[in-house]
Amino acid sequence: MYTIPEEIQKQELEYLEQEGFIPNNFETFKHDDLISRLIVLRANKNLTFESVRTWFINSLTDEGELRGRQPILSYLYLLHLEKHEFINPEIHKNSSYVCDVCGLQQSEVYDRTQLLIWTYEGNAENRLWVGTIVDLEDFVKHPHPEVNKDGLIKLKKIVDFISEAEPNETPSKLLKRIIKSKILPKAKACHQHGFLQILAELGILKNESIPPIYDSYTNQKDYFKTKVKGSSRSDIILPLAAWRGHLGVDYDRLKELFDI
Repeated sequence: MYTIPEEIQKQELEYLEQEGFIPNNFETFKHDDLISRLIVLRANKNLTFESVRTWFINSLTDEGELRGRQPILSYLYLLHLEKHEFINPEIHKNSSYVCDVCGLQQSEVYDRTQLLIWTYEGNAENRLWVGTIVDLEDFVKHPHPEVNKDGLIKLKKIVDFISEAEPNETPSKLLKRIIKSKILPKAKACHQHGFLQILAELGILKNESIPPIYDSYTNQKDYFKTKVKGSSRSDIILPLAAWRGHLGVDYDRLKELFDI
């Protein structure tokens, strides 16, 4: 529970509420209902690969909003969703267990505002799929901007930088190299991690263990079974965890998605 500071004025609270930032806005997300809502949201005309792609590109510019990182992952997850019931044969009724198909819990409580703030700060995460509904319900309210070509230039520069990796470079070593270089603008370490995860899920950072979500969704049961020998930090998960320097980058995929 978040305690509202006394110095916050009534007018400020009213403005935040108008923008969808309501303090302590807890919601119970139930699996079956959430799947139905997400499938309905998929038909929203403001939600296209082009729109999430543009926001991602523009987030790399000096004036771009870090808010543009998470939607591309959320959108790709949404594309693969099919109507299904909660499946967990081991402990079907225990809400702490996730669905073998989609990775959502049977029932979970989150503060919508905290999830939304998390995306506005520039975080991007795969496998925290409950945040997809909050992320995209907010995203579709925003106008679709034009692509900032400076973002494309920056993206190409970063990918070229990654391609210079030593053959045995791990994701954690790559992260340290990027942090040291300061090549990724306006980014804390956690934001840089999320950025790399986006490149991995798009298939630009290659791996030999699991398909990127751009190509197909690996159900949660198979995802848990996938092991990577010598993977680095525990907070670096698949598919990024399976990248190594000798695998390099897929420039054909970069050209396909961003025409650079």
